[in-house]
Amino acid sequence: MTLHQNYDIFTSSDAITTVTTMNFLTFEDGDKVFLQTVYNFAGAGEQVGFDVFRFDADGKIAEHWDVMETLADKSTWANENGKF
Repeated sequence: MTLHQNYDIFTSSDAITTVTTMNFLTFEDGDKVFLQTVYNFAGAGEQVGFDVFRFDADGKIAEHWDVMETLADKSTWANENGKF
């Protein structure tokens, strides 16, 4: 588990919560790292996320982009090849 702070998801100033994650895909290209992840924010249900991080010359995160979508119920999947 990790701690996550995201004011876009939670509305209070104490927007720190417990998050469980499962990475499905991780790769890097130069100063960028890409992650495909399933998140569960404090038991609110699974969301699929794709994150892109750019690191500076000191190895610190310089930029971060992400997109998230609620994982659809299995009964609505159009095929049998899994979540993605």
